[in-house]
Amino acid sequence: MGAQNPQQLVCVDARTVYSPNPRGTGKNLVDLYARVAQRRKDLRFVMLHRNGSVSDPFAKIPNVENMCVDIPGDRWNFWENIRLPLTARRLKASLLHCPANTAPKFGKTPLLVTIHDLIPLSYATDDSQARSWEKNVTRAAARARKIITPSEFSKSQIVDKLGVTPDKVAVNYWAPDGGCKKITDPTELARVREKYALPPDVPYLFGFGTADPRKNTIGTLHAWAALPREVRLANRLLLVGINDACRIELLATARSLGIAGSVQLHGFADESDIPALLSGATGLCFASFSEGFGLPILDAFVCETPVVTSNVTSLPEITSGAALIIDPHDTPSITAAMQRIISDKNLRNELIARGTQRLASFTWDKCCERFCAVLDEVLGS
Repeated sequence: MGAQNPQQLVCVDARTVYSPNPRGTGKNLVDLYARVAQRRKDLRFVMLHRNGSVSDPFAKIPNVENMCVDIPGDRWNFWENIRLPLTARRLKASLLHCPANTAPKFGKTPLLVTIHDLIPLSYATDDSQARSWEKNVTRAAARARKIITPSEFSKSQIVDKLGVTPDKVAVNYWAPDGGCKKITDPTELARVREKYALPPDVPYLFGFGTADPRKNTIGTLHAWAALPREVRLANRLLLVGINDACRIELLATARSLGIAGSVQLHGFADESDIPALLSGATGLCFASFSEGFGLPILDAFVCETPVVTSNVTSLPEITSGAALIIDPHDTPSITAAMQRIISDKNLRNELIARGTQRLASFTWDKCCERFCAVLDEVLGS
């Protein structure tokens, strides 16, 4: 690490950043901290992680370092609960940021915790892993000096369910993936069509499907099946992000509904493919039952792709009139929205314009500014 300097030190649990295939939180942290470090040269940032074999996305930023703190195995979550807080204390950190809902049980370093959502608490379950998560996130909220969350909806959930005061929770909207942009190159658009088995020149709706029931993948298939046959024959539905076990079940569902020929069910899509997949789509169908934010919606806005999404949880807050809203529990509602997006070019153009305008509320400059204000509040206290 070298000699210490008088800058205040912020340690970050950066395991999601240095994972072999960073997604979601990991990608957002790179976008965020690259900007925060440039803005706050008076601070030092140390990214603590467990993977010494991946490249460092902060390598060219002088006040950001990475430190691999590894242990053999990880029984009883030993890394988070013991190694992480001890390392932060040894480095004399002024703050430890835990960006993925939970935090160490013990430690003297002041805590900043990002709680993305409380979705697991909304589903009654006797699963021991879910009960453990609830205990961990409740304890993290109690120990944190400040909590960051990405929507007013999630803030209300945190206040109501975790018993913290509203002034302890700061809302900080995410911004679109820094690597996402609208793709117009015909060669790139044709490449992803071929890769994902989409026929040339056939319009398609795009979506993210998972085994998680809250993503409503089964409901999306049923909604597609309810479209007129001629609409389905002239279009495709592409769902990506589906693991092998889930794909077998969904294929069986598609066959039973008579739609297997018009549906493409794909595994996890390469991050580099997502902008082209969105840019080439007639629309994004994001009919989730519950979201703490909904980052794919912002990426669709960037790619000028019309969005169909739900009228529940954070989604109306994030879209604010820039999407076609449906009831995810009502299959005919989803079907009607699909048909409108497919058939109404004027509607698509209107939604694209609204989405572009809505992006002004979700910039990395604004996200960085709000985050730095929280840092100053915690460091100053």
